Amino acid sequence: MTEIIKPATLLDQLRKIEVGEQIYIPVMEYKLKSIRNAADVLKKEGVVLAVSEKGLRDRTRVIRLQ
Repeated sequence: MTEIIKPATLLDQLRKIEVGEQIYIPVMEYKLKSIRNAADVLKKEGVVLAVSEKGLRDRTRVIRLQ
């Protein structure tokens, strides 16, 4: 039997980041506003993320601070 694997949501992907780790998310995959909204939701759960697109052309940098 084959299991269907559901793709991870943005929230799930951001939860998996280790403290101090940084990832780059392509703008074509998720817009900056969606990433910032997800970061706000996770902040309520105790996951603090820094989100920035400064100096980047086609991607957004996300760093887990806590």
